[in-house]
Amino acid sequence: MVPQPPPSPRPREEQPEVQQKIGVDKRECCLLEIRQTEEKYSDTLQSILQHFMKPLQKFLQEQDIESIFINIEELANTHRTMLAEVRSSILDYGAKNLYQVFLSYKERLLLYGHYCSQVETATKTLDKLSTTREDIRMKLEECSNRANSRRFSLRDLLMVPMQRVLKYHLLLQELLKHTTDAADKENLRTALDAMRDLAQCVNEVKRDNEIIRQITTFQLSIENMTQSLALYGRPKIDGELKICSPEKKSKQDRYAFLFDKAMFICKKKGGETFELKEIVELQHYQIRDEAAGEKDNKKWSYVFLLLDCYGKCGYDLFFKTRELKKKWLEQFEMAHKTLDRLQYIQNSAARVLTRTKRWQHITPTLFNLHWLPVKFCITYKLLLITYKSLHALSPQYLTDLLHPYIPSRTLRSSDSPFPIHASAPSETVPSV
Repeated sequence: MVPQPPPSPRPREEQPEVQQKIGVDKRECCLLEIRQTEEKYSDTLQSILQHFMKPLQKFLQEQDIESIFINIEELANTHRTMLAEVRSSILDYGAKNLYQVFLSYKERLLLYGHYCSQVETATKTLDKLSTTREDIRMKLEECSNRANSRRFSLRDLLMVPMQRVLKYHLLLQELLKHTTDAADKENLRTALDAMRDLAQCVNEVKRDNEIIRQITTFQLSIENMTQSLALYGRPKIDGELKICSPEKKSKQDRYAFLFDKAMFICKKKGGETFELKEIVELQHYQIRDEAAGEKDNKKWSYVFLLLDCYGKCGYDLFFKTRELKKKWLEQFEMAHKTLDRLQYIQNSAARVLTRTKRWQHITPTLFNLHWLPVKFCITYKLLLITYKSLHALSPQYLTDLLHPYIPSRTLRSSDSPFPIHASAPSETVPSV
């Protein structure tokens, strides 16, 4: 018989002190990454200012400079001081107070809401200028060569801030994973929540600005639209359909824009222009699916109904394909859910404001009841309605919006930090 080799010895379990050393090493690596990436990022912002913004000021108009570089100078100043505090915390205090650095800078980092919402416009402006003006294109190449030997163009560098602000919570998440001290872990969780909050806020502002641009495009394309589309919430879907109305029983070719609160029925004119025919306010209608008369592969046979509150007359909406019908039906259902949520918020706000006069606890400039998603907290003695974004709406806008829902006896000027008027909401697109 061939002799068998002796069995391999079982690997010894690592001693606790070895495991602890590995954990410490990983934590040190996380801290090193936080510090070094912040140093590199701060240098990148300074490079944009020194090698691109400053030289281009001699070639571009002020409005183009503002459009391309947005608030990057403020970001650079903020991160210069933040870097000093990050370095001091890690190198001098063993990162014991690092969580405080992130907490203290959370509000200042809200600058990214404006930057990230405008960076797409910035790159479009840059592309247009470099395409139409040879001198600008050559100057951009020269600046890139001086800054980083042409490894990165200005267009590339403008995307870096958006990537950086969305990475802070990931860095802290990894640091938390390799932190063992209970007090340190709890403090880091607080900082992690703050940076997650910041990332969510930036994404919401960016998304809302994209929606504002979309609403503005729709507003300009409907020639006889006298009201602001922004008053009807977010756009859900738009496209061609055929409609039968109580007045006209035959199918009419129409183009519709569906928003949270209403559907705008238009007649398509030349190009991308439309004539408004009707506004259908969704709160007065219910949906009923009609699949009985549908025929496979037959265009415009896919239909559902909008019936009035009594379930009688309404609109028949016909779609070219089953898939289109399904999409529109889903968006109508989502719009109705949004209306329900909006009504709940308004009613709750009215109840709480009726009970209390503690207006100083309200944050009126950061919330627009027409817009979702929102974060709100309602208690018996306190109403805190906060829309986490950088664009502050007028306090008067909120006052006018809530006015119909609040008894007049509770709206005395002495109780409110801003004047009370009974006018309708301003019919303008919310500014950013």
